[in-house]
Amino acid sequence: MGHAHITDFNVAVHYSERRMHSSVAGSMAYMAPQVVARKGYTWAIDWWSLGVTAYELLFHKRPFDGRSSEKMTQAILKDPLKFPDDASTKCSEAGISALRSVSSLPHYFRGQLINIIFSSLIETTTPDWDAG
Repeated sequence: MGHAHITDFNVAVHYSERRMHSSVAGSMAYMAPQVVARKGYTWAIDWWSLGVTAYELLFHKRPFDGRSSEKMTQAILKDPLKFPDDASTKCSEAGISALRSVSSLPHYFRGQLINIIFSSLIETTTPDWDAG
């Protein structure tokens, strides 16, 4: 297994509450729908990226896939969230249900609600760190 790369501050933006951000930097696989759609975003999109990271840590793959930038963009914007067949052995049913509920919302609500998911995942999931 590899190691999680949680953050990369060389692509951080200066935060301002006075305006929506529109810059695009970083790994597309972790970008929120608001970012890839270039609709403008706030700090709440960081929850989306954390959700992608948690999904990857739990299931050993990313939730959205695309072999090109265009395919990845379309996957993030339009594909339903899918789970592996053994997902319930790696994450609580409450966590999976919460992820499914939020992923079906319009993209502009997802980042704001992902914190609810994380509280459910953290409180009800005990990963087997020694599992292969």
